[in-house]
Amino acid sequence: MQPTLAFVLALASCHVLPGQGAQAPAPFSTTVGARTAIAGMAPTLVAHDGVLRASGRHYKAEFGEHLLFVPALGAAVEQNQPLRYRLSSIARDGQHILTADPIAALQREELRVSRRHSGTVTERFDVRPEGLEISYLFTSRPAGTGDLVVTADCLASLPCAVRADGTLAFVLPEIGGITISHVTGIDARGERVRGGLRWQDGKLEMSLPAAFVDRAAYPLVLDPLIGTEFQIGVNDDSDADVGYQHAVGLYLVAWKRRYSAFDHDIYAQFLSPAGVPQGAPIWFDSAADVAQRPRVGTVPSANRFVIVYEKSASPFGPFQVVCRTLETNGTIGVTTVVAPTTDNARHVAVGSEITNDDDDLLVVFETDAGIEAREVTVPPAGAPTVSAALALATTPLADEPEISRSGGLLGYWMVVWSGPINGNRELLATVVDRTRTMRTAFTLPFTANTVDDSHPAVDGDGSTFVCAYQSQEAPGSTLHDIRAIRLQFTGTAVNPVSPETPIEATPGQDERRPHTTWLGPKHCIVFEEQIATINTDIGAWLVEDTCALCNQKMSFDGLNPPGRNREFGPRVGGRWQFALNGVFDDGFLVFAEADDNPPFQSSIIAQQLQALGNGQAAVVVGPGCGNGGTSFVGGGSPFVIGSQYFTFYCSGLEAGAVPFLGLGFPSPPSACGPCSLLNAITFEFVPNIGGLATRPLPVTCNVAFVGLTLEFQWVSLFTSVSPCPSVNGLSASNRQQITLTN
Repeated sequence: MQPTLAFVLALASCHVLPGQGAQAPAPFSTTVGARTAIAGMAPTLVAHDGVLRASGRHYKAEFGEHLLFVPALGAAVEQNQPLRYRLSSIARDGQHILTADPIAALQREELRVSRRHSGTVTERFDVRPEGLEISYLFTSRPAGTGDLVVTADCLASLPCAVRADGTLAFVLPEIGGITISHVTGIDARGERVRGGLRWQDGKLEMSLPAAFVDRAAYPLVLDPLIGTEFQIGVNDDSDADVGYQHAVGLYLVAWKRRYSAFDHDIYAQFLSPAGVPQGAPIWFDSAADVAQRPRVGTVPSANRFVIVYEKSASPFGPFQVVCRTLETNGTIGVTTVVAPTTDNARHVAVGSEITNDDDDLLVVFETDAGIEAREVTVPPAGAPTVSAALALATTPLADEPEISRSGGLLGYWMVVWSGPINGNRELLATVVDRTRTMRTAFTLPFTANTVDDSHPAVDGDGSTFVCAYQSQEAPGSTLHDIRAIRLQFTGTAVNPVSPETPIEATPGQDERRPHTTWLGPKHCIVFEEQIATINTDIGAWLVEDTCALCNQKMSFDGLNPPGRNREFGPRVGGRWQFALNGVFDDGFLVFAEADDNPPFQSSIIAQQLQALGNGQAAVVVGPGCGNGGTSFVGGGSPFVIGSQYFTFYCSGLEAGAVPFLGLGFPSPPSACGPCSLLNAITFEFVPNIGGLATRPLPVTCNVAFVGLTLEFQWVSLFTSVSPCPSVNGLSASNRQQITLTN
């Protein structure tokens, strides 16, 4: 009988040496990386849908005949509260120098937009994080005498007040709005002077004193700032998702920003695998309508990301599903309709392709008639195309569809949803392949109990899947637990192969909205948990394929500044199956962090996760002897619980040597001449292939064994030397110890 590490651990459970064996579970120190605040980090200026648009931390702007400046006030306001600004005239002592040309061509240079109104005056808009800096460049002294006055049409939907420092404030009390700060004049020598600022009846006058204008060295700049003011929080960002594209080695985080109740935009940010933002946030959809629920898809054969999301003229619908491609250089493709408004398509989810065998995404969504799927074909260039609809469920009571992150190497996506069964809401599943064919002849519920099960999430390798979901604590209860179940696709049916397993089931506490991803050695399940009335954290567990808990629970409370204790909307994505090399067991959790008080403005946080961590290095405790080779461990999988691919190695073996792997617990070795030999519990023969012996030993997912130390050594027979006089031709590798970690 060949020994396994499980056998050795079984012996350890009844033969624990002093200082060895089972210890209390260790905290999740090796599986959590740095936190990153994603949203609103840098200003952007893009040509978007034929219009030049800018955005910063708390605003967006649109350039045309006039400037449209919109503060991000979020759900606190029903409609956008914009400021419209257009240069009208420039004068000295009441005498016009020029009348503005509103149709003069706009010029773009990095984060600056400019418009030349005459040969001597250029209007400039510099995009800054805090607002737009508007300036007027005079290349020569303006004609005439008296103060230099620049007049602009300035219409705002918010009430205006003049503050003691001269700032104009278009602000809603306790919410925020727009400010126009004082005017500064700067000449070519760097001399500065404070100017005047006045607003009346929709006219904004910015002035510089005559004495400064006459003595200034030219060019001269007149420089005010249009910015935003917030008295509650920053932004109103939510609905985040994350995906990985192995062809370019980048993550993409996408999210929704609410400028008002009727204007939601989509933003995106590239991240390196280490969590470093790559470039500025990308303004993905800037139309004055409701864009929400972005979902990130990847197609390696096209080297492109695709963001699929919902759009409507109203937050109440009806909605359509659309998609747009995104290149790594920030280029955004045209809008492609996946499902029209007539379908009232919503709760969209995306399954990605991980191989170069196909160039499709599978998009699922809920309609008024049931659950549908459509295939989106993504070419290397140009717009995607969309297939006809495939009906997965034909009852209007079916809802909340989700799909596995990918179809695995075989191209089988699992789709799960919630539907009415025998008076309760239960979960159903089917499998769809690359040809948009349902592989199951019928769908049956895979949960069966007396409470409502809802909000499912699923991921897997195309054959074995784990589904997480929220389940009522008791019939009629408003509180929920998080459960999971393992599902197996047989080729024609979906079968549950584990019981419904409680993942988080604290009595009297509401746990909800789970999401899951496959990190290779383990599945990660994340969810919201209500800590107190205004305190919600994100919880996470790592589980085996059997849904057994593996490692201790993780809790995430974001950046957690004062007054921000509400974390919600978790989504998680990894790169194990996308990298296709069986090494990268990490991923990112993204969620929103919100204010404790209305209007609950929020921002996006990304948190790095790892299924296994780095483990501890093996320690050499004794030398080898003869030609026993060199022992080492790894195989891309550290010695931690749940590590399925941990491997012992011995390199440098003689061609005719016959190696054996010895495992035991730390103890004094046996001496044989110059050799120091392990007192092994078990020896196992391992083939010598080209001078290398390898023995994979999957590690059990049992936190009780955290802290257990094993000793290992390779012993080879029939070597050309005999350092051990008792056994002819016996040599040994170096002897090492390694400790199991969490």
